[in-house]
Formats: sequence, C-alpha cells, structure tokens
Amino acid sequence: LYALLTLIAVIFVLKAILLFVFNYFTIRISNDCENNYRRHFYKATLEADWPYLLAHKIGQLENMLMMHVEAAPKLMNLLSNIFLNFTNFFVYLLLAFRLSWPTTALAFIMGGALLVFSYPLARRTKVLSAKQAAIYQAMAHEVNENVMGLKTIKAMNIEKESARAALNIFDTVKENKLKLFFVRKVNSLSIEPLGIIFVAIIFSVLFRTSNFDLGVFAVLLYLVQKIFAFV
Repeated sequence: LYALLTLIAVIFVLKAILLFVFNYFTIRISNDCENNYRRHFYKATLEADWPYLLAHKIGQLENMLMMHVEAAPKLMNLLSNIFLNFTNFFVYLLLAFRLSWPTTALAFIMGGALLVFSYPLARRTKVLSAKQAAIYQAMAHEVNENVMGLKTIKAMNIEKESARAALNIFDTVKENKLKLFFVRKVNSLSIEPLGIIFVAIIFSVLFRTSNFDLGVFAVLLYLVQKIFAFV
C-alpha cells in the first residue's frame, strides 16, 4: 500500500514538473515569436515606400504592434494545449465507447447538431470581432491626430468639434462590445439547456433497457462531458 501511494505521488510530481517545463518552453517560444513579429513590422514600416504609408492611418502601426501581433503567440499556445489535451481526449473517448458505444455515438451526433446550431452565432461573433478591430484602428487614428494637432486645435478654439468625432467612436466601441458580449453569452449559455435535454433523452432510452446501471450512466455522462470540454 505504501509503495502504491509513493508511486502515485511520484507520478503526480513528475506530471507537474513536465507540465511546468512544457509550459515554460511554450511561453519562451511564443514570446520570441511575438518579439520577432514586432521587430519585423516596425522595421518594415520604417523602410516602406511613402505611397504605401499614405494609404494607412495614423495609429495603425501602434495598434498592430500592441494588439494584432499577440494573435500569433496565442495561436501557438492554443496548438500546444490541443497537443496536451489530445491524450486525455483519446483516453476518455476509449472509455466512453467501452462503456456504451451507442450512447457515445449519439452524444457525437448531438454534438454535431449543436455545432450546426451555433455556427450562425459563431459567424456573427467573427463579424463583430473584425468590426471591433476596425473601430480600434479608427480610434487610434483619431486620438493620435488630435494629440499631434492639439496646439492647432487650441489656437482655433475647436476643442468640442474635435472631440465629437472621438466621442462618437467611443460610443460605437461600447455598442459593439455589448453586441459581442450578447452573442457570445447566447452561444455559451445555450449549451447547458441543450445538454440537459440530451441527458434526459439518454436517460429515458437507457432506463428502459434491462441492463441499466445508474453508476455506469453517471460515469458515462462524466466522460462525455469531458470529451466535449476538450472539443
């Protein structure tokens, strides 16, 4: 018994160490990638032709260096998490099919129907996110222009007129954020009632069988929930 407890403790310690090392190297690689992208975009902008620069607004480079460049390291982190979770996903999938392959197959069918249902909301989220990025670029351009021409604005006494455009952009940011929050919440909160309906259907089907086991049913639901959590 003591040997088994020691082995379990050692396994968990080794798992923690391996996860720490893996995450450390992931962060190092993603930070290097982010830094290289920033250096590349900044140097390329300074060396770009003047007609190319005229086609872009003030503040676009700053917005790109501060926000857009972070998307590449986030993608790398997402890929690393997918790699880490694949083993757990495969184990849960095998156990679920071993307990009841019809229930697991039905769960995947329901999951596919859920993906089809959530696709319009996901597409709407993508559209609103792209709109938000464009608004942020316009906001950075407007603010930088006003700051650079602040002396002229003060001399001409047009502070209110100059501020009006930026204030309208701020209001647009607020409205778009509310829309984005609403769509994301509807997409995430709709999963729970659909999951309850799925559980009720599975329970009603399995309960009629002669070999129904409540313990197996609970374990199976847990495994299916973990599978969809990884997906």
